[in-house]
Amino acid sequence: MVFTLFYVYADNILLLSASVASLQAMLNICDDYGCKHNILYNSKKSVCLKIGSKWSSATDCVRLNNEDIKWVSSCKYLGVMFVSGLTLPVDCGYVKRKFYAACSAVLVDCKYANEFVKLHLVKSYSLPLLTYCIGSLDLPSYKVKDLGVCWNDTFRKIFGYNCCECFSTIITRYRSNIFMIYANRTFCITLRIPV
Repeated sequence: MVFTLFYVYADNILLLSASVASLQAMLNICDDYGCKHNILYNSKKSVCLKIGSKWSSATDCVRLNNEDIKWVSSCKYLGVMFVSGLTLPVDCGYVKRKFYAACSAVLVDCKYANEFVKLHLVKSYSLPLLTYCIGSLDLPSYKVKDLGVCWNDTFRKIFGYNCCECFSTIITRYRSNIFMIYANRTFCITLRIPV
Protein backbone atom coordinates (compact mmCIF):
# COMPACT_ATOMS: atom_id res chain seq x y z
CA MET A 1 0.00 0.00 0.00
CA VAL A 2 1.39 3.41 -0.99
CA PHE A 3 0.56 6.56 0.94
CA THR A 4 -1.20 9.23 -1.12
CA LEU A 5 -3.18 12.24 0.04
CA PHE A 6 -4.46 15.47 -1.46
CA TYR A 7 -5.78 18.79 -0.18
CA VAL A 8 -7.90 21.16 -2.25
CA TYR A 9 -8.51 24.78 -1.32
CA ALA A 10 -10.19 27.04 -3.91
CA ASP A 11 -7.98 26.65 -7.00
CA ASN A 12 -4.98 25.23 -5.11
CA ILE A 13 -4.28 21.51 -5.01
CA LEU A 14 -1.65 19.89 -2.80
CA LEU A 15 -0.74 16.29 -3.65
CA LEU A 16 1.21 14.24 -1.10
CA SER A 17 2.78 10.94 -2.04
CA ALA A 18 5.35 8.56 -0.60
CA SER A 19 6.85 7.76 -4.00
CA VAL A 20 7.53 9.50 -7.28
CA ALA A 21 5.63 6.78 -9.18
CA SER A 22 2.45 7.29 -7.15
CA LEU A 23 2.85 11.08 -7.49
CA GLN A 24 3.00 10.67 -11.26
CA ALA A 25 -0.10 8.45 -11.10
CA MET A 26 -1.93 11.18 -9.15
CA LEU A 27 -0.86 13.79 -11.70
CA ASN A 28 -2.11 11.54 -14.50
CA ILE A 29 -5.50 11.32 -12.79
CA CYS A 30 -5.61 15.11 -12.48
CA ASP A 31 -4.63 15.46 -16.13
CA ASP A 32 -7.32 12.99 -17.27
CA TYR A 33 -9.95 14.78 -15.17
CA GLY A 34 -8.85 18.11 -16.59
CA CYS A 35 -9.15 16.84 -20.17
CA LYS A 36 -12.69 15.54 -19.54
CA HIS A 37 -13.84 18.77 -17.85
CA ASN A 38 -11.93 21.40 -19.87
CA ILE A 39 -9.57 22.26 -17.01
CA LEU A 40 -5.99 23.11 -17.92
CA TYR A 41 -3.47 22.89 -15.09
CA ASN A 42 -0.57 25.32 -15.27
CA SER A 43 2.54 23.17 -15.07
CA LYS A 44 4.75 26.28 -14.96
CA LYS A 45 3.18 27.30 -11.63
CA SER A 46 3.32 23.74 -10.28
CA VAL A 47 6.33 22.55 -8.29
CA CYS A 48 7.49 19.43 -6.46
CA LEU A 49 9.11 19.45 -3.01
CA LYS A 50 10.96 16.50 -1.44
CA ILE A 51 10.65 15.67 2.23
CA GLY A 52 12.21 12.73 4.06
CA SER A 53 15.44 10.81 4.29
CA LYS A 54 16.13 10.98 0.52
CA TRP A 55 15.32 14.67 0.11
CA SER A 56 18.76 15.57 -1.25
CA SER A 57 19.03 12.71 -3.77
CA ALA A 58 18.32 13.05 -7.48
CA THR A 59 14.73 12.36 -8.46
CA ASP A 60 12.99 11.45 -11.71
CA CYS A 61 10.96 14.17 -13.40
CA VAL A 62 7.22 14.13 -13.11
CA ARG A 63 5.00 15.50 -15.86
CA LEU A 64 1.73 17.39 -16.05
CA ASN A 65 0.16 18.40 -19.39
CA ASN A 66 3.17 16.77 -21.12
CA GLU A 67 5.53 19.24 -19.44
CA ASP A 68 8.09 18.59 -16.69
CA ILE A 69 7.37 19.92 -13.23
CA LYS A 70 10.49 21.27 -11.57
CA TRP A 71 11.78 20.11 -8.19
CA VAL A 72 12.38 23.05 -5.81
CA SER A 73 13.97 23.52 -2.40
CA SER A 74 11.12 25.69 -1.09
CA CYS A 75 7.59 26.57 -2.08
CA LYS A 76 4.74 28.75 -0.90
CA TYR A 77 1.34 27.17 -0.30
CA LEU A 78 -1.55 29.36 0.88
CA GLY A 79 0.85 32.02 2.12
CA VAL A 80 3.13 29.68 4.11
CA MET A 81 6.66 28.99 2.88
CA PHE A 82 7.72 25.34 3.23
CA VAL A 83 11.32 24.12 2.88
CA SER A 84 12.56 20.79 1.57
CA GLY A 85 14.41 18.64 4.09
CA LEU A 86 14.34 15.66 6.42
CA THR A 87 11.18 17.07 8.00
CA LEU A 88 8.78 19.74 6.73
CA PRO A 89 9.99 22.99 8.30
CA VAL A 90 8.28 26.32 7.79
CA ASP A 91 10.41 29.25 6.61
CA CYS A 92 9.68 31.98 9.15
CA GLY A 93 12.10 34.34 7.38
CA TYR A 94 9.51 34.90 4.66
CA VAL A 95 6.86 35.82 7.26
CA LYS A 96 9.29 38.07 9.13
CA ARG A 97 10.24 39.98 5.96
CA LYS A 98 6.57 40.59 5.15
CA PHE A 99 5.92 41.71 8.74
CA TYR A 100 8.87 44.13 8.84
CA ALA A 101 7.91 45.57 5.45
CA ALA A 102 4.32 46.14 6.61
CA CYS A 103 5.52 47.72 9.88
CA SER A 104 7.86 50.03 8.01
CA ALA A 105 5.09 51.09 5.64
CA VAL A 106 2.72 51.83 8.54
CA LEU A 107 5.33 53.67 10.61
CA VAL A 108 6.55 55.80 7.69
CA ASP A 109 3.00 56.87 6.83
CA CYS A 110 2.23 57.90 10.41
CA LYS A 111 5.61 59.09 11.71
CA TYR A 112 4.11 62.16 13.43
CA ALA A 113 1.24 60.28 15.08
CA ASN A 114 0.98 59.35 18.75
CA GLU A 115 2.77 56.13 19.79
CA PHE A 116 -0.51 54.44 20.71
CA VAL A 117 -2.02 55.26 17.31
CA LYS A 118 1.05 53.68 15.71
CA LEU A 119 0.69 50.68 18.00
CA HIS A 120 -2.97 50.25 17.07
CA LEU A 121 -2.18 50.50 13.35
CA VAL A 122 0.66 47.98 13.60
CA LYS A 123 -1.58 45.59 15.57
CA SER A 124 -4.31 45.98 12.95
CA TYR A 125 -2.28 45.79 9.74
CA SER A 126 1.03 44.09 10.51
CA LEU A 127 0.38 41.60 13.31
CA PRO A 128 -1.96 39.46 11.17
CA LEU A 129 0.96 38.89 8.77
CA LEU A 130 3.08 37.60 11.64
CA THR A 131 0.37 35.36 13.07
CA TYR A 132 -1.22 34.14 9.82
CA CYS A 133 -1.82 30.40 9.95
CA ILE A 134 0.18 30.15 13.18
CA GLY A 135 -2.44 28.02 14.91
CA SER A 136 -2.41 25.32 12.27
CA LEU A 137 1.38 24.96 12.25
CA ASP A 138 3.31 22.99 14.82
CA LEU A 139 6.15 25.47 15.26
CA PRO A 140 9.03 24.67 17.61
CA SER A 141 9.35 27.07 20.53
CA TYR A 142 12.51 28.69 19.11
CA LYS A 143 10.58 29.75 15.98
CA VAL A 144 7.75 31.18 18.07
CA LYS A 145 10.38 33.03 20.12
CA ASP A 146 11.91 34.30 16.86
CA LEU A 147 8.52 35.70 15.84
CA GLY A 148 8.28 37.26 19.32
CA VAL A 149 11.55 39.09 18.68
CA CYS A 150 9.96 40.70 15.61
CA TRP A 151 7.05 41.85 17.72
CA ASN A 152 9.41 43.20 20.42
CA ASP A 153 11.47 45.02 17.78
CA THR A 154 8.32 46.79 16.64
CA PHE A 155 7.61 47.97 20.19
CA ARG A 156 11.15 49.25 20.53
CA LYS A 157 10.80 51.15 17.26
CA ILE A 158 7.43 52.69 18.17
CA PHE A 159 8.39 53.75 21.69
CA GLY A 160 12.01 54.74 20.89
CA TYR A 161 13.87 52.11 22.93
CA ASN A 162 17.28 50.70 22.02
CA CYS A 163 17.73 46.98 21.48
CA CYS A 164 19.18 46.41 24.99
CA GLU A 165 16.88 48.69 26.98
CA CYS A 166 14.17 47.20 29.17
CA PHE A 167 10.65 48.25 28.30
CA SER A 168 8.76 45.75 30.46
CA THR A 169 6.23 48.33 31.76
CA ILE A 170 5.02 48.98 28.23
CA ILE A 171 5.10 45.30 27.34
CA THR A 172 2.97 44.14 30.24
CA ARG A 173 0.34 46.84 29.74
CA TYR A 174 -0.02 47.21 25.98
CA ARG A 175 1.51 44.26 24.21
CA SER A 176 0.07 40.89 23.30
CA ASN A 177 2.66 38.23 23.99
CA ILE A 178 3.41 36.26 20.82
CA PHE A 179 3.45 33.00 22.86
CA MET A 180 -0.09 33.76 24.09
CA ILE A 181 -1.22 34.53 20.53
CA TYR A 182 0.28 31.22 19.37
CA ALA A 183 -1.35 29.26 22.21
CA ASN A 184 -4.76 30.91 21.71
CA ARG A 185 -4.79 30.36 17.95
CA THR A 186 -3.78 26.72 18.39
CA PHE A 187 -6.53 26.29 20.97
CA CYS A 188 -9.15 27.93 18.72
CA ILE A 189 -8.19 25.78 15.75
CA THR A 190 -8.39 22.63 17.90
CA LEU A 191 -11.87 23.55 19.13
CA ARG A 192 -13.17 23.98 15.56
CA ILE A 193 -12.22 20.46 14.46
CA PRO A 194 -15.33 18.24 14.57
CA VAL A 195 -14.95 14.98 16.43
